[in-house]
Amino acid sequence: MYSGSPSTSNEISDKEALQNLLLDIQCLDKLSKWSNRFNLFDVLKISGTEIRHSNVLAWLLDPNENHGLGDAVLRRLLQTLVINSPQADVFHSLLMDLYGFTVLREWGHIDLLAVSHEERFLLCIENKVFSGEHDHQLARYQELLEKEYPQYHKIFAFLTPGGTEPEEESACGTWQSISYEQIIEVVEAAKSEKTLSAEVSFFIDQYLDAVRRHIVGDRELEKICREIYAKHRQALDLIYENRPDTASQISSIVQEWCKEKAHTGGISFDPQYSGKAYIRFTTPYMTKLLPEFEEEKSGWNSKSMYYYEVVNYGNSIKVVLTVGRDNLSAHQMDCCEQLSTLLNQPDKKEAWRWKRLFATRRHSIKADPLTDDLHKELFQAMDQYWEQIADFEHKTCTAIEQSSQTLDGNLPV
Repeated sequence: MYSGSPSTSNEISDKEALQNLLLDIQCLDKLSKWSNRFNLFDVLKISGTEIRHSNVLAWLLDPNENHGLGDAVLRRLLQTLVINSPQADVFHSLLMDLYGFTVLREWGHIDLLAVSHEERFLLCIENKVFSGEHDHQLARYQELLEKEYPQYHKIFAFLTPGGTEPEEESACGTWQSISYEQIIEVVEAAKSEKTLSAEVSFFIDQYLDAVRRHIVGDRELEKICREIYAKHRQALDLIYENRPDTASQISSIVQEWCKEKAHTGGISFDPQYSGKAYIRFTTPYMTKLLPEFEEEKSGWNSKSMYYYEVVNYGNSIKVVLTVGRDNLSAHQMDCCEQLSTLLNQPDKKEAWRWKRLFATRRHSIKADPLTDDLHKELFQAMDQYWEQIADFEHKTCTAIEQSSQTLDGNLPV
């Protein structure tokens, strides 16, 4: 049965909700622009293939390729990266002759490597669209490039759909995160500067359309979907809840665990700050260390300056403690810095927005999602994570007590 909004006088049955959707089925006609639209990448079934995206990016970034864009894409990408890189040499990075660059694919297993021997400069891009990091690859790539190109100026970019930080703490200070939204902006700006052939213009437009729909999200499409959902929420929720989607099942079960834990007072949990990919909660002790804002102005548009986040990968989960920098006062920043130092998690870069103070190992899902075993496994996994969180907070409290003479009273015991 539908388990969405609380009961009201206007509540209708699931059967009536589905009937109303069928009677208003023409509302779905607005989606025909997307459902009936031809896209070359969809036809070739490569929209969801990470290696194909890297191939297209390599072509666009190479100033000497046959696209007619020259060095516009590479130059604009370097501008984007330099702006957010305090260590970058702006003059060297932006005044180079970019036509001396060679763009390599899978050199040393690195997704994209743009190198100029004349300028002694390289740009390394690790592209993560549909997979995660593994085997400390970012550290290995950096070590390889430092060895092979010791005197070169280097920029390391970690490309993901949303511009997320690397999971490896050691990589956060060196690898700059960049999103596919920024890639779209770079390519569109470069394309607007040039007069391209009809074939090249069509190909680039097709690629950007595929990226928007499969990686970033199409704003117009999202708006129409929100309108349809607002009108037929009950019916669509019912359909969605009964579709075989493992990630949604995981999110639902983890949120159920959070609600039960919140009922006992162990955590604070508000579902509006959670979704399929991240389920967020806070604890009394950590909120004591990192107090809430008086109004909703954090990076999550909530009052909390931190969250324990259950990261849902669809086939595994992990828990991280993340602090957001947005709108922190000088005193709050000082508390974060002292806590980071105390937990041996010093800032890898000055301009951080999200900082991870604690992380568990991933728990890989073993149960069949079509059975009740998934519920049991996830509850057990979350109980184990809760024990790790309690141990982490106890050790934090002990460390603060032992260091109380040097913390200027900023962090409460």
